[in-house]
Amino acid sequence: MAPSNVGWGMQSEVAATGLVMAHAGFVRRLARSLLASDDQAEDVVQDTMLLALTRPPRHAAALRSWLATVARNLSFQTLRADGRRTRR
Repeated sequence: MAPSNVGWGMQSEVAATGLVMAHAGFVRRLARSLLASDDQAEDVVQDTMLLALTRPPRHAAALRSWLATVARNLSFQTLRADGRRTRR
């Protein structure tokens, strides 16, 4: 699926991808701080980056906070799923 940067006006896909990927380290550090497993953190990073490229925030200026919110939500979903698996 090609990136859809509808919310970012006329920015090229290459520029939008570069802007998103520039924050990958930030997202990775956040996910690792929330999850015990590096593998789970990497899954969260990949899912966050994919969402940013396919369904970006409306404004590029809000990208960092949007990425943090998405990464936190995905991390919490992962923790909840682990809790459900443990209780079974």
